[in-house]
Amino acid sequence: MTLTTLQSESILTSEDSIYHLATGQCAGTALSTPDGKARSNGHCARHDKDGDTQSIEWSQASGAEKGMWKATGGSGKFAGKTDSGWFQNVRSDGKMAVTKWGGNCK
Repeated sequence: MTLTTLQSESILTSEDSIYHLATGQCAGTALSTPDGKARSNGHCARHDKDGDTQSIEWSQASGAEKGMWKATGGSGKFAGKTDSGWFQNVRSDGKMAVTKWGGNCK
């Protein structure tokens, strides 16, 4: 088994969400098993131009095409949010990734 740590910078863009241009970091771990499968989980902590903060918890099951996320905390306009949804990697070159996020995130 192999455990890999992940860390990335993140910026969200959306035409119709309060999370538009929230930026921050995401970190997590991926566990690769001897059968060649991997599962991962972690957290993201972001802030917006007003200084309001928000955090999510994310996970992706072994072999799943999409992962799941849920809000875990926030301040200002993000306080009390219970948003959740899915994410899917659209493109990655090993240095940069484009990930599509969806769900209840107004």
